[in-house]
Amino acid sequence: IDEQQRGLGRLLAKQDCVIAGLDVAEEAFLQLDPTAVMMRHHDDGAAVPAGTLVAEVTGRARALLTAERTALNFMQRLSGIATITRRYVEAAKGSSLVVLDTRKTTPTL
Repeated sequence: IDEQQRGLGRLLAKQDCVIAGLDVAEEAFLQLDPTAVMMRHHDDGAAVPAGTLVAEVTGRARALLTAERTALNFMQRLSGIATITRRYVEAAKGSSLVVLDTRKTTPTL
């Protein structure tokens, strides 16, 4: 791929989920192409159905292809945590239960 070739990437939700990690995903693209631009169609915390266009990123094609796996890995992990946490919060509504964050981090992150 020519270094100057531009590209467009679309980030889609593969299943119903709560979106999380857009800032980290954007940073993965910016690290390899400071001119990359991410247009967000939804914000972190939004519940979206499968097939939803979450964001689009434009920039140098080579950089987008190199960064996409890292960006998606972060978003998948963080969105998975956000999705299950939302389920716990919804299940606790109307009860005396309180869902708390222990702020533990994933090793090597």
